[in-house]
Amino acid sequence: MKQIKGVIFDFNGTLFWDSLKHQEAWSIMAKRLRGTPLDDTEMAEHVHGQINTQIISYLLDHSISDEEAKNYSRMKEEIYRMLCSKDPSFLHLAPGAEKLFDWLQKHDIPQSIATASIRENVEFFKSVFQLNTWFDDEHITYDDGVNKDKTDMFLKAAQIMQLPIENCLIIEDSISGIQFANQINAGMIIALAPADKASIYQALPGVIQVIQNFTDFDTSIFRR
Repeated sequence: MKQIKGVIFDFNGTLFWDSLKHQEAWSIMAKRLRGTPLDDTEMAEHVHGQINTQIISYLLDHSISDEEAKNYSRMKEEIYRMLCSKDPSFLHLAPGAEKLFDWLQKHDIPQSIATASIRENVEFFKSVFQLNTWFDDEHITYDDGVNKDKTDMFLKAAQIMQLPIENCLIIEDSISGIQFANQINAGMIIALAPADKASIYQALPGVIQVIQNFTDFDTSIFRR
């Protein structure tokens, strides 16, 4: 195992526990596009950790143009932001996240975010959570329509930090995101999952630890 010199955070479901809002928004979109909402299996296999273009193609059951992808993505994310804004008590980062950001910043350890969210959502998150306190715009990689999947985003995030991916820790909550991190040989993968799913996540290739929130994070990994 190579020395860990930087951290790449997934955002949705990892730093911001918004999975239910996304699921609700995607179910609304599914009903509009195909007449029926998504079931739990579809959510797990075709939504979590995937970029919007892939999800929309699945819902429509055919490939889509870049322009269609942008239009449908904007529609879904407007629904998502509306659902979030209606529930202010919901708008907070995961326990321990800000404290970890501060610790990494204090110890000059590069950190970045790789999110499947589109730009409009990133702007929303920056405003609500004051993300620029810890991450400048360059260190937030998102679904810009160019990245084919999360592997591209992880590699871009590592490049921005001027680190090989083998020296990066990736923290993810989705099984597909963890699989993508393992495919590109991330230096370390930590999964964030509820206690009742910890054993499932611990068994995934590449995962060295499962945490329930960031108060569980062990900073000694940077001294190994």
